[in-house]
Amino acid sequence: MDDLKIDERNIAELTQKATEMMEDMVKDIEILDNKKEDVFLRYMSMMRLGALFSAAKQAEHMARHVFKMGFEMHHEYFQTEKAKENGWDEITEIHDNPFFKRKEAKVLSVDLNELPDEIKQAIHDALERKRDKPH
Repeated sequence: MDDLKIDERNIAELTQKATEMMEDMVKDIEILDNKKEDVFLRYMSMMRLGALFSAAKQAEHMARHVFKMGFEMHHEYFQTEKAKENGWDEITEIHDNPFFKRKEAKVLSVDLNELPDEIKQAIHDALERKRDKPH
């Protein structure tokens, strides 16, 4: 186990890059949130933030696969005390591991009775057009 070490140099570089990215994200969020900002700048901020979230989702997917490989191999490197506290060494199905379980997302709901009549009519008309259109 002593031969497996955390790469501190790469971790330091990663945390520096993550900090810089967070600062850029804050700037993009501020631009996007400012309705008086130039539409081009707002659009570019939206595209950058969207790309970051898409990349983060793909990276999370890859990280899950890497963790899954380590889990399935039951390599001792992954069997830390914290891992054992979380049942990492006892679970036979990867999806049973709490690390991979997601919390339920809150669903946005709209009370249609609170919408203005013009919006209700627009929704009604759109549904009628969709229903009357041949497939």
